[in-house]
Amino acid sequence: MSTPLYSKAPITIIGAGAWGTAMATVLAHNGYQVLIWCYEDTVTQTINTHHCNTTYLPSIELSHSIHATTSIERACKESSIIFQAVPVKAISSVFAQAAPYLDASHTIVNLSKGIEYSSLDLPCDIIKKNIRHDVTLATLGGPNFAHDLALQATTATTLATTSTATGHALKKILDNDYFTSFISTDLIGTQIGGAFKNVIAIGAGIAHGAGAYENTRAYLITQGLAEISLLGQALGAQPETIYGLAGLGDLVLCCTGTQSRNFKLGFDLGQKISFETITATYSHLPEGINTLTSLEQLRKRYNLTLPLCQNIYNIVFQNALPTTLLQNIG
Repeated sequence: MSTPLYSKAPITIIGAGAWGTAMATVLAHNGYQVLIWCYEDTVTQTINTHHCNTTYLPSIELSHSIHATTSIERACKESSIIFQAVPVKAISSVFAQAAPYLDASHTIVNLSKGIEYSSLDLPCDIIKKNIRHDVTLATLGGPNFAHDLALQATTATTLATTSTATGHALKKILDNDYFTSFISTDLIGTQIGGAFKNVIAIGAGIAHGAGAYENTRAYLITQGLAEISLLGQALGAQPETIYGLAGLGDLVLCCTGTQSRNFKLGFDLGQKISFETITATYSHLPEGINTLTSLEQLRKRYNLTLPLCQNIYNIVFQNALPTTLLQNIG
């Protein structure tokens, strides 16, 4: 890792959802030209013509230094630094398309939070499996709602990479007067915290929708953190990561902040609206639903006792009542 990361060379973001677009605003604020790869032509046209992303991050005006393209070749070739923010279930197919245009000079920073159902792989592992070269990988994770970040709310995140030089180079690119990254070497823990807090956020939404008191909701968050920690230990995460921004921080935000799509889905379940009825209103399901099915497989593989996660699974997929959310714990 050397000079290119410290220059004002263009930066690419693969994925034009809320989080990818919000990250583009940070980079543009820091003086970079940003190219966003979009799946939809309409999103590309709106960004380039009207300087906004009305589909995924409405009401936020985008800098004129942010541009969009539907060409994965152009997106990969124009920058050696790529932030990827596509849904986890799409990472494999997108990076299979990107692979011919990537080489060892690229650094890829993962922004996605989840786990692939078919392989049980975390995002960085999915990327590695689909590209031909040994690129440098990093991942971000923390209490970071996209809309708040785009409004330049004071925000902190964990920046994990196995290379200290990469960490410091990326920190120089990312940090500014409202956004601060804290360097870690724990790629696994940072991704686990980001993935599995979505499941607990569904549970927190169920509790809130069912009218649970604040004492009960605090109990649920604490139990959720314990179960994330247990799973993290089984998968090789560092405990301090789970109890830091990427774990506890992200968990608290998504279990108490109403911007979380996972929380909102859980809230509707707590109101005794059927899962089928709820999902019919979503064009893209919240990431926590895919993660929940993967978590059930991991629980069985490692013979883990995760009663809260199992109860959430039963409510979502087995039509269990919201009142069973905290049963068989303790």
